[in-house]
Amino acid sequence: MKTEIIHIAPQPKKRFCGGISHMMDFLKDYYKSEKYEIQFLNTYFLEGNSNRIGKFSFRQTFDFFLLLLRINKKTSKNRIFHFHTSRKLGLVKDLTVIGLVAFLRPKFKILIHIHHSDFDKTFPKNILLKRFCLYILKYQNIISLTTRLKNQLEYLLPKSKIFLLPNFYTVNHEGSAIKNLEKRKNLNFFFVGSIDQRKNWFTLVKKLAELKKDYDIKFTVYGAPQSKANKNKLIRYLEKYQFIDFRSYVEENAIFQSLSPDSIFIQPSASEGMSIALLNAISNGFICISTNVDSVVELNDRFGESILTLNDDLSNLNDLAYKIMMNQYDFDEIKKRMNNISNAHTFKLFQEKCEKIYNSVI
Repeated sequence: MKTEIIHIAPQPKKRFCGGISHMMDFLKDYYKSEKYEIQFLNTYFLEGNSNRIGKFSFRQTFDFFLLLLRINKKTSKNRIFHFHTSRKLGLVKDLTVIGLVAFLRPKFKILIHIHHSDFDKTFPKNILLKRFCLYILKYQNIISLTTRLKNQLEYLLPKSKIFLLPNFYTVNHEGSAIKNLEKRKNLNFFFVGSIDQRKNWFTLVKKLAELKKDYDIKFTVYGAPQSKANKNKLIRYLEKYQFIDFRSYVEENAIFQSLSPDSIFIQPSASEGMSIALLNAISNGFICISTNVDSVVELNDRFGESILTLNDDLSNLNDLAYKIMMNQYDFDEIKKRMNNISNAHTFKLFQEKCEKIYNSVI
């Protein structure tokens, strides 16, 4: 009899609309195991409403207890509950569910997969919430995306219960996009992800508008806002900045097949886990620019500088753009490093590491 692995995560009807839900879609399609039976429990019960996002509304409180009831009904001992969570209020909500499940069903085997890279920045001012999270995490098995997060948690929690499991790329087309740089006449940036202030999207647009005074700029956007306020703000920006080519959410195979070879991936995020969109851009050979979030620091330290880094306030974007236009980077070397990153972040390696973790938890 196969051991059941139940992935517990938000899975909206619209595919590819977030890092965790994107991973769930991919696991559903491609994770095949001889030893484990993979199942999914959706925490996104109501249209447009996740129990991980926003404040505790009545509807989200209903979702919260409905999820708890669904988990509590699964009484089989031959089962691992693989929770996927992220940061801030979403982390608190998920850990509250996990704590109650562990209390009601102490023999349940639980994995907490944290899709963020810096625990210290999650609650910089709220010590009580941080202590609550640590108390729940102390008694569970934890998966970390990055070495930095793993080291932070090992300083606070039992080391034997913390596992490292980097993300994987989901799209790879043959050939490299980095070519004909000496003929570059414009800057074709593209962005994949949620349109909000945590991603610094609106700040990026203003910086690109400044850059447009000196260069021919195109900015293709694959994503959407997750709040009404950001939707209204997006409409105003699309009216004001004509260089934006807004595509909304598109399946990522289609994205990377449609991009021109000189496209430049840009990730201006204030915080990130290990972005699948970034890994996809790397695996397809596109020049990548990102703020120096922890996962980017880790990739550049491990494989050599392959991702061009932005300051937190994006103030050096003009300098990066000039160097790209003047072909001042050693892109042959960057290409080699990007290939090494791709080889270290395949889905095959992810599944092998994942099953080793499941074997340790059983």
